[in-house]
Amino acid sequence: MRMLDASRFQDADKYADYLKTPSGRLRSELAWKNLRRFIPFNTSKRRALDVGGGTGYASVRLARMGYEVALLDGSEEMLRIAREQVGVGNVAPRISFCHGDASRLSELFDADSFDVVALAEIRDLIVRAGLEVVAEHGVRVFSDYVDLDHLADAALSQVFELESALGVRPEFATIARYIQVIALRSDASPSEVTGP
Repeated sequence: MRMLDASRFQDADKYADYLKTPSGRLRSELAWKNLRRFIPFNTSKRRALDVGGGTGYASVRLARMGYEVALLDGSEEMLRIAREQVGVGNVAPRISFCHGDASRLSELFDADSFDVVALAEIRDLIVRAGLEVVAEHGVRVFSDYVDLDHLADAALSQVFELESALGVRPEFATIARYIQVIALRSDASPSEVTGP
């Protein structure tokens, strides 16, 4: 069995480099695909909070859609990298950065400040923030055991599709490397949310 290198999550630069690898890109793209299904169509005057947003992958994607995004992370180094990522795009005016602990959300932001909240590993804070869980997905169900670095693009696409299909099934989500929890304000209208 292949051992997972967890050290990359402790060092912001290592983590940013990891996100450029096939495994890192797969993780980011799967998480984005899962989240994208629940993001409201009408982004006019909508605000999103990216909790534990790290290097800013989801924040940049949300800002490109027209959201005003607040990226919250507990690591100044992750925020430094996120600021650099945002600086190279045209989304900088739509993203603000906040260094802070996700357990202090209620102290950092008003309860009704955001329309969409992307959370990383903090499911219990969702209910306390008055949000409704709309989906849970497994991310990287089996791909940690595949040598993605040597796969052709067509094979990587097949891995992505199979990961997407398995990640929505509860019996596979429980064994995934990551669990992605998606929450929306409870007053968000289902008709405003995108389809699959």
